Amino acid sequence: MNFKRIEAFRTVMLSGSMTVAATQLHTSQPNISRVISQLERESGFKLFTRIAGRLTPTVEAEALFRDVERAFVGLDSLQASARSI
Repeated sequence: MNFKRIEAFRTVMLSGSMTVAATQLHTSQPNISRVISQLERESGFKLFTRIAGRLTPTVEAEALFRDVERAFVGLDSLQASARSI
């Protein structure tokens, strides 16, 4: 798993939308969809279902998101450390 895929996944989870995530990450919606598909293939499970035009995270996505958030807390701590040095 690379950072770009994890960042896209996190942004989709937080925004609830691939279009909004694309805007926030300064890319296109098709690119975000492609990156999420790559992450799904890499992980071996579906991350989202689309029901009536709405994007819904799967149980697996929710579990992965908890770990992703812990990792981003660690990154925030590293940034704070770098600033204080």
